[in-house]
Amino acid sequence: MDRTQLVGGKPPVSKAILVTLNALIASDVGFLVGIFAGTMGDLALDAATGVGAGAAAGAFGIGMRVVTFIRSTSHR
Repeated sequence: MDRTQLVGGKPPVSKAILVTLNALIASDVGFLVGIFAGTMGDLALDAATGVGAGAAAGAFGIGMRVVTFIRSTSHR
């Protein structure tokens, strides 16, 4: 058996795809939180939009930490 070549494995997912997926999921979370806050909290449109944007930013930050952790442990 020729051991000079590496065994073919699955290539890692690119960083751009992970960031894009994270941004899409975070925007969905922010949208849903904004709708929920506007409905349950009886907020005006501006306030509900602010709550949704804050939730999206928080979800994106948490998602980026998760993506960073997954990529750092998958190369070991």
